Amino acid sequence: MFALDFAGSGNSDGEHVTLGVDEVDDVEVVVAWLREKKKASHIGMWGRSMGAVVCLLYGKRDPTIAGIVLDSPFASLVSLMEELAASHKLLTGFLTKPLISILRRSIRKRANFDILKANPLKAVSSSFIPALFGHGKEDDFVAFKHSERLYEAYAGDKNLISFDGGYNSPRPDFFHTSVLIFFMNVLGPLSAGS
Repeated sequence: MFALDFAGSGNSDGEHVTLGVDEVDDVEVVVAWLREKKKASHIGMWGRSMGAVVCLLYGKRDPTIAGIVLDSPFASLVSLMEELAASHKLLTGFLTKPLISILRRSIRKRANFDILKANPLKAVSSSFIPALFGHGKEDDFVAFKHSERLYEAYAGDKNLISFDGGYNSPRPDFFHTSVLIFFMNVLGPLSAGS
């Protein structure tokens, strides 16, 4: 058994971060290596924010993952961008969509990455991997409603845990205990030689 933790550090060439879209390929390489070398009988994944998005997107690709823990995922990059612009009063509503369209074209040209693909909400309706969602109720970067939307649309066994705090708040002990119990259930108990 094995658990992977993805905080989201960018794709393997290090040139651009694609907020989960290309990082899924990196996860595929790691999982293939673990299986090829027989380093793990069951694999669980734990991601935070963009790392949680990677887990969700990879879960659609590989249904053999035993379970995923998703801490503060965003439902879609575009909706997150719109919310952040509105909350920081960077733009008035009618300017947000045209600016995002300009940003999309620029990002596609410079980084060969389409921000519309950073949309785990589209992937979760066909993912059946057991999932544990966790999110701070006072998160003012990725609002709690993102996890709620993902949780509602998620097709597999799921649980949603909310806790006090924001995006960078320390996670409470009960959340860590819940994660431990979740992984014990999906990965199985440790045995000698594991």
